[in-house]
Amino acid sequence: MRRLSIASILAATLVSAAAIANPPKVDNLSKEIHELLSYNSIYTKNTDLTAKVWFTLTEEHEINVLYIQSNHMDVKRFLIRSLDQKKVSAPNAEIGKEYTVNVRITPKQSGV
Repeated sequence: MRRLSIASILAATLVSAAAIANPPKVDNLSKEIHELLSYNSIYTKNTDLTAKVWFTLTEEHEINVLYIQSNHMDVKRFLIRSLDQKKVSAPNAEIGKEYTVNVRITPKQSGV
């Protein structure tokens, strides 16, 4: 019984050490999407505009927008124009996998 618990502790230690030595790679897909959406000309009047975007990546690493859920047509147009068929590098992203991203466009602060 004692050997079993020592073996369990040793195995857990080895797994933990391996996880620390090889941390998972951070996917930069969300950073690239943020960059694509950072320059917008949508005017909001003291309220946030929100949307939810479903998309996949093609073999050429282009975003293929599948659906946009939003109550604002301007936001939908902006998201299609800014994301659909745009190339991203995202080395860890899975081709063909369906991704979802929540988007919030906030009013610009003047004088800050």
